[in-house]
Amino acid sequence: MGYQFSFADNTAYTATDVNNITKRLVSSGIADSFSDGVPYNLSAFNDMGTLLYTSGVVPETVSTLAVSLQGNTVHIMPGVAFFDDGAAIEVTAGGHNLPCSEGVTNYVYLKNNLESANECYPVCSATEPSGLYVPLAEISADGVVTDKRTYAKGKLPGYASVAFQPIDVSLTVPVENDTCEDIVLDVGNNAYTVMTVLAGDGYPCCGMYDFKDGSYFSIGAYSNNAGYRHETDGLYLHTENEKYAKAVVVQESGKIRLKIDYHRTLGAAKEDSFSIKIHLA
Repeated sequence: MGYQFSFADNTAYTATDVNNITKRLVSSGIADSFSDGVPYNLSAFNDMGTLLYTSGVVPETVSTLAVSLQGNTVHIMPGVAFFDDGAAIEVTAGGHNLPCSEGVTNYVYLKNNLESANECYPVCSATEPSGLYVPLAEISADGVVTDKRTYAKGKLPGYASVAFQPIDVSLTVPVENDTCEDIVLDVGNNAYTVMTVLAGDGYPCCGMYDFKDGSYFSIGAYSNNAGYRHETDGLYLHTENEKYAKAVVVQESGKIRLKIDYHRTLGAAKEDSFSIKIHLA
């Protein structure tokens, strides 16, 4: 099984189970109110969770609980989510796969069914969700995946889970027939102030995009290493031997898209990929 959840009634847990959920929330301990030593009453820990965080995905990376469609199979990336009643569910390493119905709209979500079935689990269904659930994605009848993740936020002063915190992404961008596909970052409802890009392949280049005013500043080395070129209308992602890749940033619903313009001087050697690092803060 590619997921686990906490806490259900009449189920034994260990100290590790309790510690795993508390360490996601705070840097120091929470007072243990379970003084009778009975392990099955730990479902009451969910009540404490409702005081600490809101429902949603815990966005440790841009791919946390992200959904993709591979043929007729939905793949859910690893990650943790909280429900409104304080319960938690974790899709474990390797992710979790579910069958997807063809020709109809599918809803992918995490279901809290503790009240009637004493369990939580991932779902892909043609029926819209109801009750306690965390939405992940909606898949159209023609197979288009729309991100529907919402993100958990802490309720305690000084704690905001990791929503809106910096995210680092390292990418290898394929080049085919002197073109590159756009880079799309799934960020849900996270809001960022600035994006920085650093590339080390060939000649170094770096750049910054300001989300507040839409301004760019980017610098890359000339192929003869005799100097540098500056850009104020895009970000250099790559410069090497009379080749370069430059991108403009487009904000979409729940996504940040880098539209890439790849250029290779006639006679310059072809390449099949380049690597970049992106930082969102």
